[in-house]
Amino acid sequence: MTAIRRMGLLNMLSLRLNAFDQSPDSINEEVLERKWRSWVDHESRMRLAWFVFLYDQLYGLYMDISPMVLYTEVTSPFPCDEQLWNARTAREWYSRLPTYQSQVMSKPSFVDVLRKLLDPPRHEEIPLRLNRLEAHILAVNLYRIRWDASKRSVLFDMEAFVHAEVTLGKKQVVDAASGTVAIDSAAENALQELLEAAPSAT
Repeated sequence: MTAIRRMGLLNMLSLRLNAFDQSPDSINEEVLERKWRSWVDHESRMRLAWFVFLYDQLYGLYMDISPMVLYTEVTSPFPCDEQLWNARTAREWYSRLPTYQSQVMSKPSFVDVLRKLLDPPRHEEIPLRLNRLEAHILAVNLYRIRWDASKRSVLFDMEAFVHAEVTLGKKQVVDAASGTVAIDSAAENALQELLEAAPSAT
């Protein structure tokens, strides 16, 4: 996990390619192959980071421990759609690339989609068009948010509540408890919305 952080794989940028105005037949075979290999290398690194991140989240949930990476640390774009990733040749990849690039330009970030799911009325402008891998990443993180809320809720049992009320004041404790419940409820509703969107995921 430390290596993933140090290599910057959690914070990669989209790879911009600027040869879409050329027809596939007019592109030099060697140049096209080089562009494809470069893109595959970049996408592979980004996917590696996403799957390490997913492993960290799922392992933490399974073992009932905190993850090593917070979801707020990840700024890399979502992995590309499977149709593009599974292209078998450079020309097949290139023929599918314009559609993918147009999607990338309009696709919100991971954290923006989480905001949309957790607070829909305030983020109606964010479209919710997901592929299966994106839906999986989001579902895992919504479960993680609910796990976090459940751990915070133990602070507000009766004994802890009385003690905290004495040291912090009643209003602060009530606000904190209400916030924990609200986060859990928002994550539960977001999972339901994600479930409803899942059948249309590509």
